[in-house]
Amino acid sequence: RAGRIETVEGDYEQPEIRWTLTGGWALDDFNAAVAVNYIDGYRQDSTIDPSLPDVDSMTTVDLTLNYLGVENTKLTLGITNLFDEDPPFAYNELFGYNADVHSGLGRFVYAQASYKF
Repeated sequence: RAGRIETVEGDYEQPEIRWTLTGGWALDDFNAAVAVNYIDGYRQDSTIDPSLPDVDSMTTVDLTLNYLGVENTKLTLGITNLFDEDPPFAYNELFGYNADVHSGLGRFVYAQASYKF
């Protein structure tokens, strides 16, 4: 990819819009958060074939639930990519998607505990 100069929004690997919308909730010893992540579509690599369709946009949702009811301890349960969205197809990429722009990680559930001394 060396040699690309004068790229603009919407060109290959340059989505024009990226945003994350977050919201949170708290009640007693619990709090929760949701994040909606959006990456705009962009044009395929024109050096491959200028007539290829654009790379689609991608939206994912992440959830986190925390429990703070144990002194100095935080217990977390989370899910990234809740709806198991696949990254959009890009023709010239080894795995079929552009890892520099999109994550190939599907739904991922995790638990975490932290303790402050």
